[in-house]
Amino acid sequence: MQRADLVAAGGTYDLSEVRELFGAISRQAIDKKARDGSLLAVPGPGNSRRYPTLQFSDDGSLVQGLRQVRAALPTTDPWAVLNFLVNPDPRLGGRAPIALLHGGEVAIVVEAAKRMGEQGA
Repeated sequence: MQRADLVAAGGTYDLSEVRELFGAISRQAIDKKARDGSLLAVPGPGNSRRYPTLQFSDDGSLVQGLRQVRAALPTTDPWAVLNFLVNPDPRLGGRAPIALLHGGEVAIVVEAAKRMGEQGA
C-alpha cells in the first residue's frame, strides 16, 4: 500500500531537493515544517525522510490547507495521511483530497478529514 501511495503521489523529494525548492533553507527549518504539519514527511530508506511531491504546487510552494487537513485527521501517522490525500474519497465525489487542495478547496477536504473513520461517513 505504501508503494502504491508513493506512486500515486508522484514520487518523493529528498531533503536536498526540498531545501532547494524552499530557497536553501536549513534542515532545521524543514524539520519544523514537518513537525507543525505544514509539510508531510514519510520514512525513507536508511532512517531518512522523504517528502511526497504531491504537496508542492507547480511553483514549488506548499499546497494550501495541508496543515489544517492534517490537524483534522484522526491520525498523525504519515503513511495514513498520505493514503488519505492520494485516494479518491466518496465524501468528495470520488475525487482525491490532494486534487481539491490544489484547487483551493480546503474547507471541504478538512470536513472529509474530520469524518475519516466514522461509520457510514
